[in-house]
Order: sequence, then structure tokens, then C-alpha cells
Amino acid sequence: MSERPVFRISVSDLADFCCRRGDLNLGLQRSPSAQEGQQGQRTVQKSKTAGYVKEVVVTAEWQQTLFTCLLGGRIDGVLAGDIPLLEEIKTTYCSQQELPDAQRAVHWAQLMLYGALYLQTDPAEQLHLQLCYLKLDDDSVFTFDKLVTADELQDFYQSCRQDYEQWLHWQCEHWQRRDTFLQGLNFPYSEFRQGQRTLSVQAYRDLRDGQRGLYQAATGLGKTLGILFPALKLLAEQRYRQIWYVTAKTSGQRSVLQALDQLDHRNDRPVRVLILSARERVCFCNPGPATICEGQKNFFDKWQSIRNDVQQQSHWNPDQLSALARQHNLCPHQLSLQLVPWADLIIADYNYVFDPAVRLSDYLDQHARHIALLVDEAHNLPDRARDMFSISLEQKALVAAAKTTADRTVKKQLKKVQHYFPAADTPAQAFAEPPADIMPALATLTEHWLEWFARQQWLVFPEQLFETLMTCARFAQRLQRWQPEDRWLCYPDHDTQTLAIFCTDPAPQLDVLTARFHAVLYFSGSLQPLEFFARALSQQPFTQMLELPSPFPHSHLLTLVIPVNTRYDARTRSIPTVADMISAVWQARPGRYLVSFPSYQYLQSVREYLQVQHPHLPLLVQGTSMADTTETFVQHLMETPTLALVIAGGRYAEGLDLPDNLLQGVIVVGTCMPPPSLQRELIQAHFQNAGCDGFDFAFRFPGLNRVIQSAGRVIRRETDRGMLILMDDRFTRQELRQHFPAHWQPQRINRPQDLAAPLLAFWQADL
Repeated sequence: MSERPVFRISVSDLADFCCRRGDLNLGLQRSPSAQEGQQGQRTVQKSKTAGYVKEVVVTAEWQQTLFTCLLGGRIDGVLAGDIPLLEEIKTTYCSQQELPDAQRAVHWAQLMLYGALYLQTDPAEQLHLQLCYLKLDDDSVFTFDKLVTADELQDFYQSCRQDYEQWLHWQCEHWQRRDTFLQGLNFPYSEFRQGQRTLSVQAYRDLRDGQRGLYQAATGLGKTLGILFPALKLLAEQRYRQIWYVTAKTSGQRSVLQALDQLDHRNDRPVRVLILSARERVCFCNPGPATICEGQKNFFDKWQSIRNDVQQQSHWNPDQLSALARQHNLCPHQLSLQLVPWADLIIADYNYVFDPAVRLSDYLDQHARHIALLVDEAHNLPDRARDMFSISLEQKALVAAAKTTADRTVKKQLKKVQHYFPAADTPAQAFAEPPADIMPALATLTEHWLEWFARQQWLVFPEQLFETLMTCARFAQRLQRWQPEDRWLCYPDHDTQTLAIFCTDPAPQLDVLTARFHAVLYFSGSLQPLEFFARALSQQPFTQMLELPSPFPHSHLLTLVIPVNTRYDARTRSIPTVADMISAVWQARPGRYLVSFPSYQYLQSVREYLQVQHPHLPLLVQGTSMADTTETFVQHLMETPTLALVIAGGRYAEGLDLPDNLLQGVIVVGTCMPPPSLQRELIQAHFQNAGCDGFDFAFRFPGLNRVIQSAGRVIRRETDRGMLILMDDRFTRQELRQHFPAHWQPQRINRPQDLAAPLLAFWQADL
């Protein structure tokens, strides 16, 4: 690296790195919140005698060949004397006998490091070190004490420092190899696709200058490579230390790996790529959410024994990391989390950045300013974020929990919370604020329940009970973060009543979560209209908004509009016309087609009609046993020409990418608008009150985006050609047509018998 990096290290981080041992903590033990810890620390400090000095700052700085270290922290309390007393205060819900040895060992390491740093400015032959624990549920205090000589402290400090210095030295050597490779990296093709260079140049400028960009880049333009290439070049220029590439689906993650392959990123190329996957997807033994498996037992002991070997590897291949986890019986999910601070490119789902229940808050809050955040498939983020920022609680889950729980106090609190649910026959309701006294009721329930749960010795672990407890805890936490755009909902859901906090507008919270990053780029192949997504993603103006059309000739796509009334009350009457149009498409050219419907009921009705009136048509239907997974669905489409009937907005309508130009066309039945609901009405009202067209935000534009996403399956490469049929009379109206992509040049077809001529002419034409 051209500049010597500076590592700012806290004493607690150094102690954790060098001295943490034992099992993973899955959160089964009740742990104090940061706020409780700070309050408890102040409580203990206030009880001290005169001469006790609080929050004593200690620091150290040193330089090595490749880097500079700044180590610092605050000693909770110092009492001067012939033998100075240094105290570290911790809060806990454990008794002295229950406190885990591994936890106490890390706390001792932290205090030992404080002692060594203290002696650099205030020499003494020995120190009195005291660990003080405040037990929060009864305000009792217990301590651990020992006398330590200056030599012992210095030896411990040097040992920890040497371990960490070696790790950092290897990290800097890796950065040098990586930067040399990336500085010599060339774009993998002799020329950019149309619009791709514009995208790449703008991404470079926005990432370099630490800006926020919103890019609409039509499908097939090569946006992943066009953005990843400048991001990696700037990584080598040390504009930031890390790239996070987040997506809505695993197919988006595969696109990143494919782009890396195009950049000649083979196993010997020194860019460390880390894929973060959910624990249940990668764990070898698939434990329950509250079950400790063999890979989690003694995890940190095993990690300490192999971590230097991992650091010395020039690159991290996801398959190799998985094999390493198996070899040493390490939890693969936790192994990935340990490597997060040291990776160059992290590929992950939105959850790891945006979801309050999953987000890596401790790491991101501290390091976001050194991270370039790339948000792919950004058209999915508003609705995904709305779901992440909303939460619900079912009455039947609390009723079942009350039957399972033996503790009288917990039972009493569970029944108290149940009083906030409406009667069984009460219709859905929405309120601007939650009930005034529900927050303390939920907080009290969660407090007693967690305490009771931690005391149990389960022979058979009640997973459902644990899930309900965690839902209550998250619900209580979400109540504490109530936002002006939130609404309180009470509604029936199947056989139970539900309470919910519903986020009508995720943009304010997205702004807060992204504000600390060095730069943030949102991009997708379907962000039409761009102004809608700009407001749906952020309340702040974007530095740059870019809209790039399809790079392929417009003649490769035939777009036809058929004005059929597919509204809910007219769907039964529309079935013969829709079915006849589908049959006409097949008659013109048998092939592979996606037929997208607004609901499964509508799909099934058309399917039944086709099977009776057009029995010769081969149908593949989403939801049947043959299509239980994306893999089997795609495999069947590749092997056999067929009409694939799917649901708009689902994984098959939006995430399907058949190789070798196998898809001949997409038929979209209906405008794909979300169905009316209380939640959609609240979204409409919120944006209407904010000065926007509420109907556009709640219904029209989300539906149009689903249509554009489905249509994007057709033309993805230069050699692709195909047709798009839009079946709904609303597609003839200006309020929708003005937002069509530029490469759609729709022709109107009024009758099934008029459909054959333009289809035959298109398929017979020379391109």
C-alpha cells in the first residue's frame, strides 16, 4: 500500500482477539443492553469513596514496518495509593457462581491490558486489579481481585501485542499483493457495451468522492461488471478499505461471482471474497435457532488455533472456507463473521446491512466510513426494508406460551399483554400511536421471561417457546424505536388476532443506516420511474441519478398490448380471452414462455380453462411438485418447450435467467398491482400527506415494476430476441405508458385472431 495504514484498536477488542475462548453465545443467556451497562457502570462509580477517579484514559502508539497502531481505552476507575487500584465494572444477570469462566477470562485480559498501559505513565511495582460485577436484577455486587506485578503486566501486554502485530503484518502484506494485482487489472473486454462505460465512469466518480448514486441500468447492459470494476480499482487506490455488495436474492450474489470470473479472478488472485449466508443455510448439522451444535462448542478455542493459517492465505474462496470449517468442526456461519473485518469484498443479503434483527451493527457502526456500499436489485429494497422495519405479534403464540411456561410471574405478564389484542371478531384497525402503557408491559414480560428461561435445564429444548420469547423481545425493542411514519395495527389473521408495528415509509430509516458509509450506490435494471424510487429509498436528494436505456436494438423485442379487463371483478369473464391469446402465442411459435399472473387463484382458473379448451398446450405451473425449487423449474424449462405459469413478483417471474436464449417471450396478465389491504391504504395515505401521489406509491408503480421485472427475462444478451405481451386495458393509458422503458415500442392488438399476424412477421423477420 502506498500509505502506511493506521489501526485504531480498543483495549477491549485486543483482549477479545487474544484471549476469547469457549463456546459461541447464541443469546440464550440474558445479557445487559448497552444502555443498561452504561447505567450500571455509573451506579457503581457513584458509590465510590473520595479519591476514586472515573474514566481514566490510557493510550499507546507504536509503528511497525507496514503499519501504525493506536491502542486506547478508558479505565472505569482508579484509586491512587501505595498500590494503585484499577477497577473494571461489568453488568450481568449471572450470579458469581453462574458467570462463565470464558467471559471472566476476557474481562481479566482487558483489565490486565489497562494495567500495563497505566504503568507507562504512572509507574508502580504492582497493581491491585479488581473486576466488579453489578447483578442488575437485584443490584447486588460481587468482585474478583488480585495483585499483579509490573513485570507480569508487561509480559502479558507484549504477548497480546505481538499476536496482534503478526496478524496485522500479514493483513498489510495481503493488501500490498491485492493492490498490485488490482492496479494492473484491465477491463476484461476490448470495449464496453453501450451505456456501460457511462455507468462505470459515474460509479468511479461517486465512489471516489464519497457520494450517493441511483442508477437505472437496463437489463443486459452489464451493470454488475460495470460497477464492480471501478469499485475494485478504487479499493486499490485506498479510497476505502472494504466493499459490501448486497443483493435481494442469491441469484444476484451469483452475478457478482460471475463478474469476478470475468475479471480473471481465479483462486490465485489476491482478493479476499467473503459470502455471508444465513446460519440455517450453511450449518452442517442444521441446529434449531437456540441449539448449540458441535461446531459452536469450543468455537473460539478452535478458531484461535487456526486463525493465523487463515490469515496467511492470499485469497479466500467460499468453498475452501466451507471445507476448512468442516475439517476443524467450526460453525461456518460464525467463521465467516470472524473474517468480516479482514475481507476485501463482502457479498451478502440486504439483511446484514438493513435488518435490525440481523444487521452487523457493532461492526458497521464502527467501520462504515471505510466501506463502499453497493446495493444491487435496488427496486426490491423499499418493500424489503418496509418488512424489516415492521414487526408483528400473534395472540395464539402468547396463549401457547402461557400453557408451556410454569412461572407464575411470566404467566401473569403474558395474560396482561394479551389484553391489548382485540376480540376475535374485531375487524382490522390502524392507529397513529401504540397504546400508551403497552411498552412497559412488554418490557416487564420480556425481562421476567428471559430470566426464567435462563434458569431452565431443558432436556428437550422448546424451540417454539424460544421463538415466541425472541419475538416479544424484538417487538419491545421495536416499540422503543417508534418512528413518525409508523402505524399501530390490530387485525385478524387466519385463526388469531395480530398486533403489528407497520412502517409506511422505510426511507427515513434507510437514510440513517446508510449515512455513515463512505459511499452508497443503488442500482437495478428496473427503477422506473426513477423519481419514484429516489423517494422510496431516501428522503435526501441523490448526488447523481443515472438512467441508461437497453444497449440492444429495439427490433429484438416485440411488445404487444392487449386491452383486456383483468380487474378483480372482471377476471372470470376475462378467462376465455386470456386463454385464447396464450394459445395464439403458442400456435405462432411453440417455445418457452413465462406467463405472469397477479394471483394464484387467477392462474389456476386460466390453467383449468386451458386444460379443457386447449389440451395440447404443455403447462408448467408454479407451486406444483415439479416446480418446488427454482432448480427443478429451470431444468424443466431448459429441457422442454412449455408455457410456465407463474405469480408476478415471485422468484420465477423476476429471478429466472435461462441460458442460451431459451426464453421466447413473457406474457403479463394484469397490471401486477398489489392487492388492496389495510397496509397499502396506509402507505397511500402517508405519501398523499407527504405531497406525493399516494396511489402511485402504494399501487401503480410497485405493479409497474413487477411488469418491467418480468419483461426483463426476455432480452439479456446481444443475440436474444423475443416478445412481450401486456394483457390489460390499463396498459393503453398514458399514466402507465409514459413510464414504459424506451425499448418497448408497443402495438395494440384488440382480438385473439389479430395476434397471429404480428407474431409470425416478427419471428420470420431477419435481424
